[in-house]
Parts: sequence; C-alpha cells; structure tokens
Amino acid sequence: MLQFIKTTPLLTVSCAALLLFTVSSCKKDETSAETQAQLDKATLMLQANNSLVRSSVNTGQGNQEKASGVQDNTVDDRCGAVTAMPADLFTFPKTLTFDYGTGCTDALGVDRAGSYTVNLQKIWEAGTTSSVQYNDYSENGVVMSGNLAFSNTSTNTGLGFELVATNLKRKEVSGAETTVQSSLALKQTAGAITFWNWSDDVFEVTGTASYQLANGETGALTIVTPLVKANNCAWYNKGTATLVINGQTMDVDFGNGTCDNEATVTINGSSFVIKL
Repeated sequence: MLQFIKTTPLLTVSCAALLLFTVSSCKKDETSAETQAQLDKATLMLQANNSLVRSSVNTGQGNQEKASGVQDNTVDDRCGAVTAMPADLFTFPKTLTFDYGTGCTDALGVDRAGSYTVNLQKIWEAGTTSSVQYNDYSENGVVMSGNLAFSNTSTNTGLGFELVATNLKRKEVSGAETTVQSSLALKQTAGAITFWNWSDDVFEVTGTASYQLANGETGALTIVTPLVKANNCAWYNKGTATLVINGQTMDVDFGNGTCDNEATVTINGSSFVIKL
C-alpha cells in the first residue's frame, strides 16, 4: 500500500533551506579552489619578478661594481668566488664569472649555487649596457636560465638603470616553470652620494613584465606606484601593481616599507597574503 507523507510549511521551508545551503556550500568551495589556483599562479609570477630584480640589481650590480673596483672591497658581503678577464681594473669590456659552487649563503640569507657570467662595460657610465648570462645558477633551489641586459640610463637629474629580460626562465623546486619578459626602469632614490657603499642604495622600480607558465597560461604585470627595492632587503617593500592572469585582474600591494617577503593580493574585493 502506498503511503503519502503530509508536508507542513515548516518542513518545506527546512528542506528548501537545506537544499540552498548545500548548493551554496558547493559554490563556495568551488570559488575558493578557483581563487587558490589564481593565487598560486600569481605567487609564481611575482616570485619570478622579485628574483629577477634581486639577482640583477641587488647582487648583480653590487658584485659587478665591487669586481670592477667602483666599490669598497674591505667588507665583502658576497659568498662564492668571482674571476675577471682581463683581470686589471682599467680594461673594458671584461668578462666576470660569479661561481657559487655547490652552494653558499650570502649576507641577505639567499642560498646561491652554480654560476653566471657578466659581459661588463663601464657600468657607472651613462649609455653603457652590461649583459648577464645565467648558466647553472640557482637561488634557494630555484634554477634560473637565460639572459638579461642591464643599462645605465642616468641623467643630470639622477642615477638610473634599465633592466630588460628576454625569455628568462625560472624553475621552482616543485618543478613549476615560469618564463619572464620584462622592461623595468630603476631610479636611485638613496645612496648615490656614498657610491662606495652599495648596501645603502635604494631604487624605485617602474615598468611592465609578462609571464608564461609551462602549461601556456599567461600573466601581465603593470606597476602602478613605483616599487621600492632597497639593496639591504631581499624583496620589494613598498609599491603597488596590477597583475592580469588569463583575463582576471588582481591588485598587488607590496607593503608599507617594512622588509619582509609578503605581498597582499586582492581578487574581486577579497585580500590574501602571499609569500615572495
């Protein structure tokens, strides 16, 4: 015999609420997973941009100037070894090889291994361009390959550099790969007077960069307010940018001047802290 259950308004409302909660929960989980995937991609791209500037400006520029005699070598914060050919201080261009062997930790706490070579011009003179070629070089286990150009764009109004990366590749410890193309302008805002003291230099960075992940997904970074990069800090510590990944726009805030490895990424009004 068939039996029918009589529904009351309360039971109907309860069932409807349960159904709505179930659908909403699934929707929320799906959105959360999608957001996390975007944050993971943003982290890879922003880490690539930060390590690019750190390698070229923070250590690359400082090491080049020390090796060429521009800066005081009485206190050497480098790890590894550098060789110059020709070895004298007056002949340019010259080839510098920075060799970190199986690994060492520099003054900023960055673990470096492998080597890179620099075709060094008179980097302190406006209009000159030096190039960097990464060989089997890595930072904190992240392998970098490719090349970049580092040009002195200084004028009477101040010291400046241009950093152009072409097909610079970065391979994470996890195996994830990012290819970087960038054109960044660096304007020195502090430390120019004490040219022999590299550690007190501070730069404002402007420009754009594009990224491609191993799966073909792409991203584009546009700096909105200049990013601040102090030579005594391994990360950007101030400034804002927009990052567009597969059509999704994100706002990126690098902080208020405190030296740390964090940035805040805002997606659709929700903010998340990522590690650089």
